[in-house]
Amino acid sequence: MSSEILKDISDEFLECQVCFRTYSRPKLLGCLHTFCETCLSDHVPEGTSEITCPSCSQTTPLPQDGVSRLKDDSFISNLVATVGAKKRVIEGTGNIPCEGCEDKKTATSRCVVCNDFLCRSCVTAHRKMKVFRGHLVVSFDDMKKGLFDESTELKNGPTCDIHEGEKIRFFCKTCEIPVCHNCTVLDHSLPKHEISRLKSTSEDLRRDILHHINEATRHKSILDRKSHDLERKKADFHKKHEEICHRLEKKFEELAQHIDQLKQKALEMTNTKAAIKMKEMDTMKEKVDSYRSRLSSGCTYAENILTRGSDAEVAAAFHQMRESLSEGVRCSRRTEQYVPDLTTVWADVYEMELNRLLEEVREVLWREDDEIAEMVQRTEGTFKFTVENFTSLQDTASRPTFFFNNF
Repeated sequence: MSSEILKDISDEFLECQVCFRTYSRPKLLGCLHTFCETCLSDHVPEGTSEITCPSCSQTTPLPQDGVSRLKDDSFISNLVATVGAKKRVIEGTGNIPCEGCEDKKTATSRCVVCNDFLCRSCVTAHRKMKVFRGHLVVSFDDMKKGLFDESTELKNGPTCDIHEGEKIRFFCKTCEIPVCHNCTVLDHSLPKHEISRLKSTSEDLRRDILHHINEATRHKSILDRKSHDLERKKADFHKKHEEICHRLEKKFEELAQHIDQLKQKALEMTNTKAAIKMKEMDTMKEKVDSYRSRLSSGCTYAENILTRGSDAEVAAAFHQMRESLSEGVRCSRRTEQYVPDLTTVWADVYEMELNRLLEEVREVLWREDDEIAEMVQRTEGTFKFTVENFTSLQDTASRPTFFFNNF
């Protein structure tokens, strides 16, 4: 495709991750994840006061009027409309009907302000009428050749949601939201509110968000390493668990049938304890991966809006982006204890239970054979099992070889 924007923006970025279709009335959650309004409505239990993100499980307060009152993601909406229009023109087959008149003639151009396809007659009217002054009309040929300013198309100034038709030209530093001139007089007036021109403030907002992106990216790298460490330690733990099970199987097979019950106890203990620890590490890794995914998607969203968003769009999302990225960093810091010390884990899992079981084995051996019992007596004081000394009990001169060899 000739248009660079179609190369830069992935299809996934323009697709709802619930329905996996192009966004329809996209809503932005506090974690910077975006979903279709209907998808979120289906996801919200009745009577709840907050909504849980389907991607990262972070909660966002639900407005009193429900999902419809959640923040509209105007950046994504404009992007979907722009990319969709370009695809229709560049990839399209057949004629596109005019959306500016009732004649439905074949469209030849598109107004990037109205987001309408226009026929030749409507293009002429569009360029002559005062009401359309400042609108950018691009022909299909120019769209296919890329001979127009894409940044202009993506950055048309929005109007105020409260005061119809008023352009967003100011930024309330007190409330951290973009406002129109009427807002500065009625709802965000001096001296209670600090107002600046959006154009002069936008660079400061972008620098602020860029700082948070850098900080969040750094912590995402930390979470990447922690996730890798947890995965590796989980594999090591599983391997050790398998080795212990194999050892127990081998040794208990050498015992007589009357200690078979002890073998089963040992295996059950090993599997149960290991499962608990594995589940704990799974939970730890799930949290780390969730925070990592949240930082990654938050950074992707913020980077995209910084690169392609208008000043007003950056300003509109500024507070939410900064809070989300900062919260992600705070969550990252709370994971410092998530990579466990396996030395302590192994000691906790096996030491007490193995000592108890070995005491039972000793009692069985006493009953089984006086000679073996005498050998077992000589092993007293050697049953202190920890991760460090578990494999060090190799002195065959002081223990029954049939049971303890290679243990």
